[in-house]
Amino acid sequence: MSEILKGENTGDISPEAKATAKPNYLNILNIGSGQWETKVLSKEEAGEILKGQRPEIFSQEDLANLAEIEKNAFSEELQEEPEDLAEEMAGGGNIFFLLRQQGQLVGYLYAKPAPKAKENFEEIGLPTDGFDAGENNLYIESIAGKMGIWGRRIYTILEKQAEKIGYKKISLHAINPRLVGPLTKIGFQIKRVHEDWLGHRAQYLEKEI
Repeated sequence: MSEILKGENTGDISPEAKATAKPNYLNILNIGSGQWETKVLSKEEAGEILKGQRPEIFSQEDLANLAEIEKNAFSEELQEEPEDLAEEMAGGGNIFFLLRQQGQLVGYLYAKPAPKAKENFEEIGLPTDGFDAGENNLYIESIAGKMGIWGRRIYTILEKQAEKIGYKKISLHAINPRLVGPLTKIGFQIKRVHEDWLGHRAQYLEKEI
């Protein structure tokens, strides 16, 4: 059963739940009004939502908009299929932000356990040297679409939720160089530079939390 938290409550996880299986967080933000809702989800609920089976939360129209956001933000080889996101969210330990404007999905952020990220890298032939694939590392897989003025607040909530479910570190590969400056200002460190990350130059960054 999902736990719905209004406002900016980041959610509390009992030690028992943390020890048995990491839940998923789904955050829904209206970037116009600033209204925020957080849901703590089981694996099953997370998968159902991102497959469009819970239209009151995430509809088929949202699925279509998610695909369009991916298309506009990334080259073809970097695009995530909405169905793949749904499958991964069903695995536990994921944090997802859906950003809405006037009811329409306009952006998202998705973070997942580093071991799962490493599996994906190996499947498509990406380098894993220097990557921390430990269970305590939360990897930001994708950031796309509009954030409005909420980028810093989104990261703050992400960090708090990551800590609540047992993560000690957050990491990502930054392909957009404009992300690097703001990230280093809030404590991220550049650990490695990849000159060819699916055809792009990428900087791998980490932050202890």
